[in-house]
Amino acid sequence: MCGMCGTPVPPSRWFMVGVDLSTAQVVQERHRQIQLLSQHLAHLPIRIHANHSSPGLTLQTPDGRSEFIIDIGHVWPAVARLLGAPYDPLSATI
Repeated sequence: MCGMCGTPVPPSRWFMVGVDLSTAQVVQERHRQIQLLSQHLAHLPIRIHANHSSPGLTLQTPDGRSEFIIDIGHVWPAVARLLGAPYDPLSATI
C-alpha cells in the first residue's frame, strides 16, 4: 500500500521485465517510460505526471480533467476516456 495515496502497490508488470528491482533501477526505468509516454502523447492535449513517492501516474488535460492510474498498463484506456473517443496508440503518429 502506498503510504502517500493509499493505493495498492502494483505487482511487477511486463513493462518492467529485465529491470533490476533495486530502487535506483526502478526509478530510472520509470522515468524513461514516462519520457517515452510524454513523447507519444505530445500531439494530444494530455500530459502525464508522476510523483516519485506514489506508484501511480496522473494524466491531465488543459481544462483540468485528470485521471489517476496505477501503472503504465492503464494509460491507453485513460487517454481514450479523457479524449472522449477511442484511441489506438499503435496507429497514432509520434
